[in-house]
Amino acid sequence: MCQRIHASSAPRRGHPFVGSSTSTTGGEPVDPDATQKTALYREVNATTEAMLKQFAADHAGSFLCECPDVGCDRRLALTYQ
Repeated sequence: MCQRIHASSAPRRGHPFVGSSTSTTGGEPVDPDATQKTALYREVNATTEAMLKQFAADHAGSFLCECPDVGCDRRLALTYQ
């Protein structure tokens, strides 16, 4: 279920996994824990992105995968373009 994402296509607010536990993906209900995990990781990634911009980092940042798999703790090295 985990997919690689690129900085330009990273999910943002309004992503179908964020909102209520009745959101669906492929016809299957989204687990509330998955919704919370996705929202939390999105906030962490937004903070990471802001810090990279603020300090004009020239190296890749470590971002957390925002997929709804609660067991996924994949980290992605992404650069800002």
